[in-house]
Amino acid sequence: EADVPGAIYTPKAPLPSAKVEEAVPPVVDSDVEMHEARARHLGAVETHAKSSGGSMHYQQGAWVYGDYEVAEGVSDPVECAKVCEADAECFHWNFHVTLNKCDKKRRNGGLDSDKSDWIMGHASRWSGEL
Repeated sequence: EADVPGAIYTPKAPLPSAKVEEAVPPVVDSDVEMHEARARHLGAVETHAKSSGGSMHYQQGAWVYGDYEVAEGVSDPVECAKVCEADAECFHWNFHVTLNKCDKKRRNGGLDSDKSDWIMGHASRWSGEL
């Protein structure tokens, strides 16, 4: 080829590149994701309540108003409830099921049971009166 005197070197045509299919991420329905996260977290709280033998209040919804503080580093509702229970100023806790956020609440406020992306509970010191 190129080493032969007088021969004309013709480069070979490049091989056609293989068509690479890009992975398309699945479409995630945020409502489905939230409902699955809520069911998973409620299940974890229920399992803890049964296995610990304690009476731990929890339900779907959020305690509105009475903001106290965010409990940093808490990633599940069981730990959120424990953090609230250990704090004498905390009467209620909220756990956001997709953001994994724990909010501690004071005595005042009220329940909004329509907040489907939250789980809330009362500390044992809560008497049911505002």
